Amino acid sequence: MKVYPSIASADPLRIAEELDKIRGHPRVHVDIEDGNFLPNITFGQKTVRKLMQNPDFVYDLHLLTTRPYEFLQQISDCHFSHICFHFEASAYPLREINLIRKMGAKPGIALNFKTGIRELTPFLSQIEYLLIMTAEPDGEEEKFQSSMLEKMKEAREYLPQNVEIWADGGINEGNIYQLKEAGADAMIMGRAVWNCDNPLESIRRFEKI
Repeated sequence: MKVYPSIASADPLRIAEELDKIRGHPRVHVDIEDGNFLPNITFGQKTVRKLMQNPDFVYDLHLLTTRPYEFLQQISDCHFSHICFHFEASAYPLREINLIRKMGAKPGIALNFKTGIRELTPFLSQIEYLLIMTAEPDGEEEKFQSSMLEKMKEAREYLPQNVEIWADGGINEGNIYQLKEAGADAMIMGRAVWNCDNPLESIRRFEKI
C-alpha cells in the first residue's frame, strides 16, 4: 500500500524537525488551503518553496484553493511529482491539467463529497489519479466518512485502470483495510502518522497492509 504523509498535519512550528522524523520515506504530501475554499490556511508559496529546499523527499501537491490556476502560476518553476486541484474550484479543468503537465508533474483531480464520479467523464483521459476526500476537511475534528467507501468502489469500476485512486481524510488503522478493499491505491495520512512516537515506523507498518 502506498502511504503519503501529509505535512499539514505535522507540528507547523517544527516542520524541519517533523520531516527529520520520516527521513527514509521518499514522499511528502503538501496540502495548500487558502482560507477561502476552506476556512483553514496552511502554506503559501514562500513556505512551499522553502519546504522544497529539502532534497530528501519528493513532493506531491493538493490544492484546496478557490483559484488553483493562479496558485500554480506562482509556483510554476517548482518541481512536484504529482499535483491535484479540486474539480469544484475550477471553471476550466483542462487549463490546470495542461499547466501541471507543463510543470513536469502528473495531474490529478480531487473530489469533495457532493461531486459525482461521472462528472469527470470528459477529463478521465487527461489525468493520472483521482483523489477522493474521505472526510470533511474541517481541521482537528476531521472524521472518516464510511459512506465514501461506496463512492470509491464506483470510482474503481468507472475509471480507466491506469488512473490511480487516492484516499484522503481521517484514515487510520480502523479503516485503511476497508479503503484498500474498496479500490484505493494510495492513502494520504495525517494524524495517524504524526501523532505516533515513531512516524516513520508507523508509515512502514501501514505500507505493509
